[in-house]
Amino acid sequence: QSGDNEVLKRMNRFYSTEDFRKIICRFREEIPDITIATDIICGFPGESGKAFERTLELVEETQPDIVNVSKFFPRPRTSAERMEPRVPIREVSERSRKIADLSKKISSEKNEKWLGWEGRILVDEKGKVSGSWIGRNSAYKPMVIKSDQALLGKFIDVRVVKTFATYLEAKIL
Repeated sequence: QSGDNEVLKRMNRFYSTEDFRKIICRFREEIPDITIATDIICGFPGESGKAFERTLELVEETQPDIVNVSKFFPRPRTSAERMEPRVPIREVSERSRKIADLSKKISSEKNEKWLGWEGRILVDEKGKVSGSWIGRNSAYKPMVIKSDQALLGKFIDVRVVKTFATYLEAKIL
């Protein structure tokens, strides 16, 4: 644990995993359906295999809906550029794959619970596919809907008809 705390200080993170757990728990007490997102950097200098395993355990325990995984990259002219020991690139890639696989499994399972949900969403962006829109409900779950109407900025009632790891597909009611 003390090695983990040293790495956190080097990353300019002045909170603990226990703080993280408590915050998530408190949010979920107040807003049970809240969508929790977090960022994880794999391979920060000094990250041990044991520390990485504890990160996996933390993700499994806290079950965030979204995990943004990035591989450590030493930006030029930063203190991180000079930090040692470096985690081998192959190990960083393997760690990021493990975290991504775990987070995809968790988000898929969590999203399945929304199948059949009916309610109101706010359409807040155009979809990537022509004629598609993305809206979010009060839990901030992204829902893709198809419509030829201009829906940006509108509230609409929908039913979730299909789930994916990163979004829900819905039909307009």
